[in-house]
Amino acid sequence: MTLTGGAAAAPTGLRADGDTPVDISRVPAREAAERELSDPRYHENDPNLLQRGLHRFWEWLDDLFGAASGATPGGVLGLVVIVLVVAALVAALWWRLGTPHRTPGTTGDSLFADGPRTARDHRTAAARHASAGRWNEAVQERMRAVVRSLEERALLEPRPGRTADEAAAEAGRSLPAHADDLRLAAPRLRRRHVRRPHRRRARVPPPRGSGHRPGTDPPDPRHRLHGDARMSHPATGTTSTAPSARQVWTRVRGTVLVLALVLTGGLALATVRSTDAHGALDPRSADPQGSRAVAELLRARGVTVTLAATLAEATAATDTGTTLLVTTPDLLTGAQQSALHSAMTGSASRTVLVGAGRASLGTLAPGVASAPSAPVEERTPGCALPAATRAGSVDLGGERYETSPGSPAEACYRSDGLPTLLLLPGTGRGTDATDTVLLGSPDILYNSRLGQRGNASLALQLLGSQPHLVWYLPSLSDPSATTDTPAGDTTGNFLALIPSGWLWGTLQLALAAVLAALWRSRRLGPLVTERLPVALRASEATEGRARLYRKANARDRAASVLRTATRTRLAPLLGVPVQDAHSPDRLLPALSARLPETTADPRNLLFGPAPADDATLIRLADQLDALEREVRTS
Repeated sequence: MTLTGGAAAAPTGLRADGDTPVDISRVPAREAAERELSDPRYHENDPNLLQRGLHRFWEWLDDLFGAASGATPGGVLGLVVIVLVVAALVAALWWRLGTPHRTPGTTGDSLFADGPRTARDHRTAAARHASAGRWNEAVQERMRAVVRSLEERALLEPRPGRTADEAAAEAGRSLPAHADDLRLAAPRLRRRHVRRPHRRRARVPPPRGSGHRPGTDPPDPRHRLHGDARMSHPATGTTSTAPSARQVWTRVRGTVLVLALVLTGGLALATVRSTDAHGALDPRSADPQGSRAVAELLRARGVTVTLAATLAEATAATDTGTTLLVTTPDLLTGAQQSALHSAMTGSASRTVLVGAGRASLGTLAPGVASAPSAPVEERTPGCALPAATRAGSVDLGGERYETSPGSPAEACYRSDGLPTLLLLPGTGRGTDATDTVLLGSPDILYNSRLGQRGNASLALQLLGSQPHLVWYLPSLSDPSATTDTPAGDTTGNFLALIPSGWLWGTLQLALAAVLAALWRSRRLGPLVTERLPVALRASEATEGRARLYRKANARDRAASVLRTATRTRLAPLLGVPVQDAHSPDRLLPALSARLPETTADPRNLLFGPAPADDATLIRLADQLDALEREVRTS
C-alpha cells in the first residue's frame, strides 16, 4: 500500500488471494475483516464501558438533532435559530409573568389560606406563631381574630377590603372600653418590615393576647409586630421598588441553568465527536473511526492505495485505471469542485463520493438532489446492482438522493423510498466508462463496523473495481482552497450562504412580531373606571403617584397637577364657574378682587412655567397651599 505524504509504503503489485475487480461475497468478506480486526493494534484505543455508554447517548442525541435539522428550513443552523427563538419567547414570558409556582398544599404551617377563616382559626394561628417566637405574625393574627369575632357576633358588619384603621374605629364605637387599645394596635399592622440590628432591652411584661408562655423571655414591646430582629419603625430611606440583585438572580437562574445545560451539552457533544473523529476515514488510522482495515484488505487483493491530502495530489495520481475516493466532498470550495469534476470525467474510471450533500452535488453529480438525512441502520439492497446483491444488508443511512424520473441510475438501500447509495453510470463504453457512486454515509468504511453484516463486501467491491485507488482526504489547509477562486464563486459572500428557506422563516418571524405588537397595543386602550377590590387610603395613593412622578423626573406634570387642582378648588370660593377655572381671564380678576393686598403673584403661581428643579417644585406646592389658605380665610 502506497501512502503519500510521508506514510509508510508497502510493496506494490502484491496479489494475495484475488485480482481486480474485487468480487467477494458477504461471508468471506466478513471473515476476512474479522481476521484483520483481530490484530491488537485495532483495539489499543477502544473506549471503556463508560465511554461507550456516553458515545451511544451522544450518538442518539446527534441522530435526534440530525433528524430535526433535516426537517427544518436551513438545516442545522435553522434548527439552532428556532431553538434560540423559542428560548427567547420562554424567557420573555417568564420575565413578564414571573416564576411559576405550584399551589402550596396544606401543611403544618398553613394559615388556612385555602378559604375564609374564623376567629378561632385566627386565634389558633396566633398561638402557634407566639409559641414559635414569631411575635409579629402572632399580633397580626390576634388583631384579625378580634375583628372576625366582632363580625361573627354582629358587632361589625362583614365587609371585604376593610383596613386596620377602619376596623379599629368601627370596633371602638361598639367597644368603647377597648377603643384606645384597638387604635394603638391598628397602625402597626400596616407598617413596613425593616430589619435592624438586635439590641438588648430591659424586660417588660408581654403584650396582652400575644400568646406568651410563662417561664420564657417576653418580647420587646417595639418588636411585637416584627419579631426579635425586626422593628416597627417605618423606613426612613428610599422606597424604591427596583428589584435587588438577589431578586434578579432568583428570576433568571432558571434560564441561566437551561442555557448552561445547553452549552455544556454542546461542548460535550463537540468534544466526543471530535475525539471519535480523530483519524476518521484515514487509511492509516487503526482507531474505531479509521479505515486502515479496509485499506489492508484491498492491498491484500492487489489494489494499490495512494493517500492524497491535497487536490493537486489527488488529480495528479488519477488516471484511467483509477478509483477516486473523496471522503468529504462538501468541504471543497467551488473552484476545487470544478477541478475535481474535470479529473473525474477525464481520468478516473470510478469516483466514490462519501456523504456528498447539497453543497457539492450540483457540481460533482449534476441532476441529483439531496434529501433530508436518515439515521444509519441495517438496510437491504432493494436493487439489481451486483455489488449490492452480493453484499446483502449493510449499515447505511445519512444523505438520501433524488433523481429525475427515467434516470438510468441504480438506487439501492432505500430509506422512505429514497436511496442512500446511488450509482450514476458513465458515458463511455467498456473499460473507458466512468461511473460515480454516491454513498450516503461512511460507516461501512469504519474499522468499528467493517466486520458487521455485509459492510466489508460492499466496501471492497465499491473501492476495488480498479487496480489503483486514490484515497483523497479533503482538508481546510489545502492551498487550493484559497487560491484560483473564480469570479462567480460565492464562498466569500455570507448572504449567498443563507439557505432560501430562511427567507420564509424571516417573513414568518416578521408576521409574528406584527401580531405580537397588535396584541400588546390592545392592552393600551383608554382607561376605565372600576371599583377597587380593597380600600385604598388617599395618602397612600398620593405618595405612590408622587413617587412615580419623581422616578420619571416629571416635574412639569407634577406642577400641572398641583396648579389644576388648586384652580379647581379656588373657582367655587371666588364665585367663578368650574368650567372657567382654568381660564386666566376669568380666574385672575376674581382672585385679585378677593385678595387686593396679597404679596404673591397669582398669575405666576397658577399659570406659570414648570419648575426647574425639585426645590422649586416644593416651594411652588407650599405657595399654592398658602394662597388657597389665604382665600379661605379672607
